[in-house]
Amino acid sequence: MLPNDDQRSLQEAARCVALGRRLPTYMQREKDAGQDKPTDRALLHEMGTLGLLGVDSVTTGLIVEELAYGDFNISAIVLVISLCGAIIAKNAQPAVAAVGLPRIRRGDAILALSITEPGVGSDAGALKLQATRDRDAYVLNGKKASTTYCDYAMPARRIRSRPQWSNGWRRVPPSMSSTSAC
Repeated sequence: MLPNDDQRSLQEAARCVALGRRLPTYMQREKDAGQDKPTDRALLHEMGTLGLLGVDSVTTGLIVEELAYGDFNISAIVLVISLCGAIIAKNAQPAVAAVGLPRIRRGDAILALSITEPGVGSDAGALKLQATRDRDAYVLNGKKASTTYCDYAMPARRIRSRPQWSNGWRRVPPSMSSTSAC
């Protein structure tokens, strides 16, 4: 399959971001990484304006490949944001999707998958986190670990005996948004 004109345009925009904005300062940012530098939200908003966020999976793959040439880390964030958006689009209640998807496309929400748990790692078949309905909400009971880069986490949890994604996301307090349990 060859990229269509829109996909090629988005690829070019991603290439410009990667080579013009990220690659020239990549090594310095990596040296500074231990200083817990925040995610470049202005860049995420710019990428949202350029149409690089919340697109279909094939287009996301083309965008991520271009971004990775200049900065693997920002490409990983875009990949996970798009994956979470696809999960929300497919599984969320319409009211949740109507609020969340535009925020993802604008770069206003950084989402993360919360799979990793203490004692089981990222084995989706061994998840321990339980979601129990309590009136109009769910109570999450368990621990997650190593959720990074996020404002919101989509916790994978067990329903009946099989792993499932949540149908929405949970706000992650700022004190928990970097390599802490969500």
